[in-house]
Amino acid sequence: MVEYTDSQGQAFELPKMTLKLSAEMDKVAAAQGGTERFKAEYEFVKKVLPKEYVDARLDGKRMEDVDLVELSVLYNELNTSYAKPVLEAQMSGANAQIEQMKPMLDAASSVASIAKKPNRQVFRMA
Repeated sequence: MVEYTDSQGQAFELPKMTLKLSAEMDKVAAAQGGTERFKAEYEFVKKVLPKEYVDARLDGKRMEDVDLVELSVLYNELNTSYAKPVLEAQMSGANAQIEQMKPMLDAASSVASIAKKPNRQVFRMA
């Protein structure tokens, strides 16, 4: 499961990312205007966090009353929380590939350093 921790240290276990929840995030991405985007963000936030927390964090119980800047900040923090495990897995995979390539890179570096050394052989004609 994915966990979200706010700036005050309060932690929440977020629901698993499902097609339904992903569709809610798609609505945010597809929103054409600010009002449409705020409404989509609000619907998403209400689906993943407890109502009491959302009301207190956004300083309002209805969409018309919430702090829209705080809403966008909260939505982005949640989006980051969901993306974090995927990014960590990708980075881990990339790091593993780099580790596997190190012997080849070291060998190539050695060959390159040899090739850069000036040739000091002297040929004498007898």
